[in-house]
This record gives sequence, C-alpha cells and structure tokens, in this order.
Amino acid sequence: MYVYLSAWMRILSCSVLLGKISHRALITSRLRERLVDFREQYEIREKHFNSLMYSKDLELQLAHALLQEERQNTQRETNKARLLESQLLTSFKTERELREQLNTCETKLKKFEEAMGNSQLVFTTVQKAMENLVRKTADLEGINQTIRARHDLLKHHIFELEEEVCI
Repeated sequence: MYVYLSAWMRILSCSVLLGKISHRALITSRLRERLVDFREQYEIREKHFNSLMYSKDLELQLAHALLQEERQNTQRETNKARLLESQLLTSFKTERELREQLNTCETKLKKFEEAMGNSQLVFTTVQKAMENLVRKTADLEGINQTIRARHDLLKHHIFELEEEVCI
C-alpha cells in the first residue's frame, strides 16, 4: 500500500505539477495575449502618434506657406503704398505748380484788363480828340473857303484895278 500510496502521491504531485504547469501555461498564454494586445495597442498608438506628427508637420508647413504669402502680400502692399505716396507727392507738386501758374495768369489777366480799361479810356479820349479835330477842321475849312473866296474876290478886284490903271 505504501507503494500505491507513493504512486498516488506521485500521480497526485504530477497532477498538481501538471495543474501548476497548465495554470502557469494558462497564465503565460494570458500574459502572452496581454503582451500581444499591449504591443498592438502600442503600434496603434505609435501609428496614431506618427499620424498626429505628420498632421502637425503639414499644419506647420501650411502656416509657413501662409506666413510667406502674407509677407509677399505685405511687401506688395508696401510697394503699392510707396508708389501711391510718390504719385500723391507728384500730384501735390503739380497742383502747386498749376496754382502758381493760375495765379500768374490771374495777375496777367488783371493787368490786361487794366490795360484794356486804360486803352478804352485812351481810345475814348482819342475819339473825342478826333471828333474835336473833325469839328475844328470843318470850321477851319469853312473859314478857309471864306478866306479863299475873299482872296479870289480881292484878286479879282486887284486885277480889275490893274486894268483900270493900265487903261
């Protein structure tokens, strides 16, 4: 019996060992499954992290491109502003020159109007003087005709007197 008992013990200890081994195998397989799950989760997280990093890199590239575009737009607008400022200064200068020319023309026009006014006054004075001269000339022609008529008459009388004296 002791032999049987010993065999039983061995069987039992083998069965316990087998149970322990199967339990360990079960734990090991569970651990292996958990490790596989962890590895898969890690790979998924790694892929997700890489995707996020790629997305962030794309966002950064987009931000750099937008920044470059804004810099170019700003430079273009600055150039436009400088050009417009230059044109504005040129316009102000041209306006000032045109105003000076206008003032000069106004001054010349006023002088011309004064000269025309004076010319009109001179013309009126000359016209009156001419009218006076025409009247005086008419009067003098009348007097001259009277004197000629007298002269002719006197000449005629002198001629007659000479004939009388000669006769």
